[in-house]
Amino acid sequence: MTDTDMWADLETQPDKEAAAPRRPTNTDHGAEAAVIGACMLNSDLIDEITLNTDDFENVRHGLIWGALRSLHSDGAPVNPAAVVSALMDTGSLVQAGGGEYVAHLFAEAPAPQSATWHALRVAEMARRRGLDTFAARAAQVTARPVDADTMLDELRRHLNDLDDPDTDDGPVRWDDLVTQGMEAIEAAENPATHRGIPTGLGDLDALIHGLLPGDLDIVAGRPGHGKSTLLAQIAAHAALDRKLPSLLLTLEMRKFEIYNRIVASRLAIPLKALNSGRPGDEGWMKLAKDAGMSADAPLWVDDNTSQTIASIGALARRWKRRHGLRLLLIDYLQLITPPKAENRQNAVSEISRQLKILASQLDIPIIVAAQLNRGPENRPDKRPQASDLRESGSLENDASVIILVHREEVADKNSVRKGEADLIVAKHRHGERGVIPVAAQLHIARFASMAHFDDFGATR
Repeated sequence: MTDTDMWADLETQPDKEAAAPRRPTNTDHGAEAAVIGACMLNSDLIDEITLNTDDFENVRHGLIWGALRSLHSDGAPVNPAAVVSALMDTGSLVQAGGGEYVAHLFAEAPAPQSATWHALRVAEMARRRGLDTFAARAAQVTARPVDADTMLDELRRHLNDLDDPDTDDGPVRWDDLVTQGMEAIEAAENPATHRGIPTGLGDLDALIHGLLPGDLDIVAGRPGHGKSTLLAQIAAHAALDRKLPSLLLTLEMRKFEIYNRIVASRLAIPLKALNSGRPGDEGWMKLAKDAGMSADAPLWVDDNTSQTIASIGALARRWKRRHGLRLLLIDYLQLITPPKAENRQNAVSEISRQLKILASQLDIPIIVAAQLNRGPENRPDKRPQASDLRESGSLENDASVIILVHREEVADKNSVRKGEADLIVAKHRHGERGVIPVAAQLHIARFASMAHFDDFGATR
């Protein structure tokens, strides 16, 4: 064989190493060391870097990072000597590599300006490892003898945990709780600093003090009493008046129907005129002006009619991360595609329980419209009660506030209360219950207070 033949033969052989796909690395110990070293040089960086100890793949780095954060939060100096002392106090100095390794990280620290880039690198590696774990979990889930919907829901939960890991810092010491509690009491005295989101209805806000983060609130009523109108009105006030990022999921109406209701309520244009496409010259002028003024309003509307509790959770978490979501509204609960359960009541109970958990995790109020059963029709006064919630299960227990919308003129054609409604606060975990009479201006898709001035930005 000639030299030429030999080289030709080699060229025809497959390069096994080149053909094999190279697996991307999921660790960068250099970036981890750089973050720690830079933060020992400049402790102010610790406030800007949101890494957790679990984000460090190297156990030594995780222990040292935990010591750094603990020292910084206590107002102590963050230098190699202080870090070594902190590690000695917890009995983890040897596991962290000893004093020499801490000194080495400090000596080899990069310029503090590069710390943010290295921190992003560490976070990226942590996410890759999380995806590896998710892939392993996915293989386990799909190997089980369950139906595809159950598999999909479980995989979504695992992916949500990866996408938005629990940031709960755990139990709070009593001295911290005292401080937080007194601050909350002081803030509650001043409506301007109260952390609840106002509904825009003065009478209602005076009673319930707004919608509180972490709460699941329910607006319920029989068909035609105006629960969807109230929900849209609250969404518009939060996003258009208060500029609070709000997400409205409508499983019953289309997007353009929501738009018509909101602009009718705010611009005093008859809903009938908008639905028929004949708002008139003055109406068109109002619509054009409002389009410019409200263009930057942080309100999102989704009319996907096949939402599941898992898809709602994923969407809310994504909007919380991307837009700082402050309020989630759902119209209405019984239209959410139910999870697999023994019966409908158990399915609805699971939906309400998951929504309550979601509100707590995202630290936002979730307000959900719900149908009432026919119980009120069997009473002489036709007035609804919290126990009338259809397929209630745990709805009544999970809710912090239950508002029942009741229009006497719908239940009794001879009623003298034409154009009026009652907002019955049947449950209020944080205070008193009561009945709020309001004007039912449903021809312009709006409720209005009778005693207090409304904060709802309607053009009157």
